[in-house]
Amino acid sequence: MTRKQFWLVAMIYGTSLGTLNTWSSVLDVILKPHGINEAEAGWIGFYATCSACFVSLVIARFADFFKRIMKLLVLFSYILGTTAFVVFALTATKVIPPSNALFYVTIITGITALNAAVPLMFELSCELSYPVGEGTTNVILTIVNNIFGLIFLLLMMIPGIGSQWTIWVLVGTSGGCLPLLFFMKERYNRLEIDEHRSDVIDQEIVFPDPQH
Repeated sequence: MTRKQFWLVAMIYGTSLGTLNTWSSVLDVILKPHGINEAEAGWIGFYATCSACFVSLVIARFADFFKRIMKLLVLFSYILGTTAFVVFALTATKVIPPSNALFYVTIITGITALNAAVPLMFELSCELSYPVGEGTTNVILTIVNNIFGLIFLLLMMIPGIGSQWTIWVLVGTSGGCLPLLFFMKERYNRLEIDEHRSDVIDQEIVFPDPQH
């Protein structure tokens, strides 16, 4: 409760991914006014999910080799995702001439970029909350995510509210996290202890004298 940086990560993760995950679950409703039927919206969601899973694994593996740059990777993911959703919003409002290809590219890119940051966000939260257990940390992140997702779905139940507002909410929740990421202080409490223990173990190794 007293670790402010952890709650900053939790709010970034909860607002952006909680909104995005519920938004993508009603993609057919959002795209219906733009001439995209339920089946095609399902395929867009399918491709986006597959892409997000693959890229998340690649990014997580990349972070294993290049430690202490998780904030930079998350920031890049959010910049790319927000840019894609801004283009999608401009296309949906016909500021940019709409086309199915542009809807495909922007939605898949945005969902992939933001979900690629998920394993990094969980790892960062564990680092910032250490020595609190990873299970407790991850449960709190999931709860915050579900709270914002529930708020999004409850708003959609308001009679006559439509779906146009959801596009700008998505842009706002992802873009609004960018300033918070700049204020986030990157600390690796758990990693530093692990590295210190490794150094101590290396120093304590005593090789026997060959003559004895």
